[in-house]
Amino acid sequence: MRGPEQTFQQMLEDALFEVPYRIAVSVIAEKLSGQGIQLTEHDREQLAEHLKTSDGSAWSSPGAPGDECVRIEITESDTQLIDQRVEQFMAENVPELVITVGERIAEEVFPRLHETWGAEAEIQRVERCGFQERLSGRWGEAVGQLQMLLTVAREFGEFEGALLGGSEASDSPVLAGVLLRLQARACQVTDEIIGLLCAGFSDGAMARWRTLHEIAAVAMLLKEQGESVAQRYVDHDVIESARAARDYDECCERLGYEPMDEVKLADLRRQHQAVVAKYGAGFDQPYGWAADALGVKKPTLRDVRAAAGIDHMRSHYRMASHNVHANPKGLFFKLGLLGDTDVLLAGPSNAGLSEPGQNAAISLTQVCSALGTLQPTMDGLVVLHLMNRMTTDVCAAFHAAGEQLERDSEEEQ
Repeated sequence: MRGPEQTFQQMLEDALFEVPYRIAVSVIAEKLSGQGIQLTEHDREQLAEHLKTSDGSAWSSPGAPGDECVRIEITESDTQLIDQRVEQFMAENVPELVITVGERIAEEVFPRLHETWGAEAEIQRVERCGFQERLSGRWGEAVGQLQMLLTVAREFGEFEGALLGGSEASDSPVLAGVLLRLQARACQVTDEIIGLLCAGFSDGAMARWRTLHEIAAVAMLLKEQGESVAQRYVDHDVIESARAARDYDECCERLGYEPMDEVKLADLRRQHQAVVAKYGAGFDQPYGWAADALGVKKPTLRDVRAAAGIDHMRSHYRMASHNVHANPKGLFFKLGLLGDTDVLLAGPSNAGLSEPGQNAAISLTQVCSALGTLQPTMDGLVVLHLMNRMTTDVCAAFHAAGEQLERDSEEEQ
């Protein structure tokens, strides 16, 4: 970005250096004006340069007659006036000067950036390809097994969708529809995690596993609680929509967006009031759909996770949350760094892929198990047993790759 030209800071400092001389020139120009002499812009530039290097010698305007000489005296009051104007400028005009200088250098940098970006992009592409080849050499087997598990999960979702969708005698049509959607979403999130792993973003992959873990907790709890809680879960969409509408309504003006249609807002308020009246005041909470089932007035994800039987993953969930929220732990703890180091990780790394890879396999299989045991068939149970076996292999492969990386790192040190 900088190139050989001046930095923004240097240009700003140069501009501030000019201020006292520019103000002194303006005071001198006012005194000359009183004697009938008007300085041009070129004269002002020349006079400013003369003041910077002045040794007390006279200054001659290039446009003035050769023999004409005008003497002016800079009094103490003039000096005080210059000081006052400099102080006033520094107090009132520096922010504007910063913007002006910033805009000027940005105008210089912008076209150069576009001119040089093609070559820079190619350099980055080659570097990234090399990095991904090395990463694949270390983690490729584990990631490949996770991809194979995902493929089986997608085919299993299609199988269960055909089975549940074609069953008119199902006692839980709402629950079946919700679990199918949760399983499809779990497959998509797992694919996102794989993409992040392949790119070397272990912390990002762990953050996306956080979502996958939440999907698993909800799916497992709904499967256990049955149709009535699934209906509450579906109806809770009104609560989320009303909350989103309120946020939009409060922010749209500042964003420059059009406000929501009043008719739609009024209809949404009526729906909101209706579901709260139907299920009770606690239904308005973020996990209000689970309030009655859990016997908790204001349930949280922690309550849902505990009821689903996967609260033993809460330490991993907290680890994943560090890179979702802007807390200080997220600044100092990185899966992508090996050991204690002061390195600031600003890109991909070949470290830390083990935890998100293993966790993704476990959570994906949990979601599939919730779906597959809703209306179990021999074929479906066989696939679930297969997925459990594959999950064990995936976890072993990621663990082995991580252990080897640590050993290699110790040997290098």
